[in-house]
Amino acid sequence: MSARGSAYSSRCATRSRICACRPRTIRIRSSRAPRTTGTNGPARASSRAAGRPPRCSLVTLKALAYEPTGGIVAAPTTSLPEQLGGTRNWDYRYCWLRDATIALLAMMRGGYYDEARAWRAWLGRVMAGSPSQIQIMYGIAGERRLPEWEIPWLPGYEGAAPVRIGNGTVDQLQLDVYGEVMNALYLARVGGLQSDETAWSIQCAMLQHLDTIWKEPDEGI
Repeated sequence: MSARGSAYSSRCATRSRICACRPRTIRIRSSRAPRTTGTNGPARASSRAAGRPPRCSLVTLKALAYEPTGGIVAAPTTSLPEQLGGTRNWDYRYCWLRDATIALLAMMRGGYYDEARAWRAWLGRVMAGSPSQIQIMYGIAGERRLPEWEIPWLPGYEGAAPVRIGNGTVDQLQLDVYGEVMNALYLARVGGLQSDETAWSIQCAMLQHLDTIWKEPDEGI
């Protein structure tokens, strides 16, 4: 076996040992441990109550959340191809609304609502302004301009090219995003996250805007 292959096997073995987690009560060092989030009910959930969610999965999701702003990135990587040597290698280091809500649903099911509270505050900041200006993704600090460009002088992973920075889909209309955001905010309230006037005003504005565009062609799921 080559030195590279040996090193890769060693990393795989280490990763396997790290992720060989036995089902038990989850205790992740988050911004705060699971606790009561408001007067509507407790957010704490043991591994038994939450269907024994894997510790490693929750750790990974937590790592995607940027505590200073509350933004949640879709992935910490760029230009990893869908197939080795392929060209479908995009930059996912941005905050897709859809991806963030899916991550939050998993974390809230595990009893971790602090990330949902922080993301809701992030959402209130990035969506300030006209509902017609809502984007499907933003930068981790709420940046709106995410121009996509290529870096031809960098080799891609396993020969995949080009290496990309930015993401051109930022200007797409994806109608399903509206439902994903509504669902996450609703389940956060049902789970006990205290109501927030800013978040509620955003939801109302989103629905009013959706009523005017829902028949338009989109590129959503």
